[in-house]
Amino acid sequence: MKKFEGDAHLLYRGRRIVNFRPLLFLAIAFGGGIFAAYRLGMHALWIALAMAAAAALLPLLFPSGRRAAVGVLLFALALGLTCAAGSLAFGMRTADFERSPVIEGEVVVAGTLEEVGRTEKTTSLTLGAVVFYTPEGEAIASEGRIRAYAYGGAELPLGARVTFAADVTSYDAVSYGRVNASYIIDGVRYTAFLSDGDVTVLAEGTPDLFGMANEYLRGLLFENMEEGNAALAFALLTGNSGWMDGDVLQNFRYGGVAHIFAVSGMNFAIVYAALLFLCKRLRLRARIYVPVIAAVLILYAGICGFAPSAVRALVMCLVLMLMEAGGFAYDRVNSVAVAFLAVLIVHPLYLFSVGFLLSVAAAAGIIVLGGPIARLLSRIRLPRSLASSLGVAVSAQVATFPILIDCFGYTSGIGLALNILFVPLVSAAYGVLFVLALLACILPFAAGVLLLIPEFLLRVCIFPVLAVDFRFWLIGGFAFGSCALLWYLLCWALSGKINLRPLPRAIACTLLSAALVVGMVFANVPIGYEAVFTLVSDYGGSALLVRHAGGVGLVASGRPDGDFLEKLCLREGIDHFSEVIFLAPAYEVNASLPVLLQYAEADVLYVSEEAEFPESLFRTVEVRWESAFFSFGGGEAVFLNEETLYWNFGGAGVLIAMGESPERLPRCDLLVAEREDAALSAACSPSLEVYFGPAEGKLSVYSSGSLQIGRKDGIISVKGRVS
Repeated sequence: MKKFEGDAHLLYRGRRIVNFRPLLFLAIAFGGGIFAAYRLGMHALWIALAMAAAAALLPLLFPSGRRAAVGVLLFALALGLTCAAGSLAFGMRTADFERSPVIEGEVVVAGTLEEVGRTEKTTSLTLGAVVFYTPEGEAIASEGRIRAYAYGGAELPLGARVTFAADVTSYDAVSYGRVNASYIIDGVRYTAFLSDGDVTVLAEGTPDLFGMANEYLRGLLFENMEEGNAALAFALLTGNSGWMDGDVLQNFRYGGVAHIFAVSGMNFAIVYAALLFLCKRLRLRARIYVPVIAAVLILYAGICGFAPSAVRALVMCLVLMLMEAGGFAYDRVNSVAVAFLAVLIVHPLYLFSVGFLLSVAAAAGIIVLGGPIARLLSRIRLPRSLASSLGVAVSAQVATFPILIDCFGYTSGIGLALNILFVPLVSAAYGVLFVLALLACILPFAAGVLLLIPEFLLRVCIFPVLAVDFRFWLIGGFAFGSCALLWYLLCWALSGKINLRPLPRAIACTLLSAALVVGMVFANVPIGYEAVFTLVSDYGGSALLVRHAGGVGLVASGRPDGDFLEKLCLREGIDHFSEVIFLAPAYEVNASLPVLLQYAEADVLYVSEEAEFPESLFRTVEVRWESAFFSFGGGEAVFLNEETLYWNFGGAGVLIAMGESPERLPRCDLLVAEREDAALSAACSPSLEVYFGPAEGKLSVYSSGSLQIGRKDGIISVKGRVS
């Protein structure tokens, strides 16, 4: 590298472009190994080991005096081994999860009730020590847990041994193009749906310490506060928002402030500061207050169910406390790196947990971008405190933007303003709530009086969120995918954390911006196709979206749930369907249409003439009974029965089968089916087959995630394949 005066270089000033932080690089290597194992399987382990071996041999090529080069290469060896460890950890965890036997169909379940949660309409019961009894009388014990959703307000004691009969489904480690991180972390291998009256208690039991503390706190809040405020307080304290009203919680999400219900840095910082203040007022020495505060923080994380954000915040608090007690300088980057690495060592699947990713991204964004943004705002003569607050809020929003878009399909356009105005108020209210709730737990006879103040503060804080519908301000309808890496590289280049001269920095930022724009357009705009349809599926349903000159059409399976339809509409940026088809019996169509209308308008519903569908129920939707070919999605379609549709898609024949199909089927160019069926495939002789569910050696949404299919000049292409 050519040098100028002093340490000035052509591209940068000083001795290096970036500061060397071993912990940061080791954390990135471990996370990279986990991700590589997800994408490449166990091949990632052998690649990482080969790279580590190569790095170990390279120092032999250098003279003994080149100590710096040897040190760098030895560190490369450490990175390779760390990457291999991440790959191995991912493989072992997923293998342990899938070692539990696959159970499908009607069985009798017996297990120990370990967790109770709530959703808007159901109570979730998580059972461990599970035994399945098949109709043939076989008893199958499993290490995997089952999560059963009971419709109704089931009140069952934690630790009890319970039993019920249900239709059980098994989760795989990877499905629908994503890692089922939450299920693997919780050890939940199975799911079922039932009525609360179907559960029988076989024997009473005793919950664990964390479960007892959680139940005691919940009971205390709901006995001494109004139900809505108690649910809000419980969510703020524990991160469990299941007891809140669904519409209220959704409005928090639409406003971009639902993160207040994820117990994270804000919560632990307040608790840690309060405990540290108390200990120092009592003049306790570090060797006494460090283990005491650590024990309290660990207990608090346990009450919160050791959620990813809580674990990350716990580790960062412990690192900060130990460094302060030991007299070491606190480095925020190393703190986040240590927390990131520690959490992934505990469970590598946290890398795919949305809560953990948002927590780490927000913390990293504040560290990298918060200072530069605050300094920029100070230059326009904003007060330092306001500039600092804006810097924190803006940097967190920028850092979490791609994750929110890709995981939820939307982010709030008004979230920045709400976070600036709302979060400081909630933080203050949370501090009062935590102290008084703790006192109420110690003095339950005075709980009614102690909780009056935090209840009033919570009412004042949430009034703006309850008074306004934030759905109008949502931003969505596109995805980042791998372009998220370009986004974060651009943020890093703009932050000043990379030591570049102005001209090289400007060139790098310009190139990254151009690459980001081109990548986003290529990923989200179907260039060169006359029409495009997208296959989307999840455990809540399956759907085919058709975009054409006349609008957007929808073909869905019978009875998709509300969460699936909401995510579908938000991810795709759809609030209006020109035409809708539900391939299902009439009674299921009758139940599905009103659910869809909660999230998007619809002009026309097509149903088979054989279906006994009530015409007068939906005044806003025109219902058409069809017995012959009709116009749909820019082509011509015909019902073969209630669950099968034949569609001429620009000269190519597409057969869509969501259930039982008739015996005689027309030949088609493309078969789209719910599940793989050899008889179905043989009957229509397709050139290409695509399935929503698992399909060995075939294209499937289950293995690849959503698939985009385009038509041009009568040719259908699916991700580069042509029929």
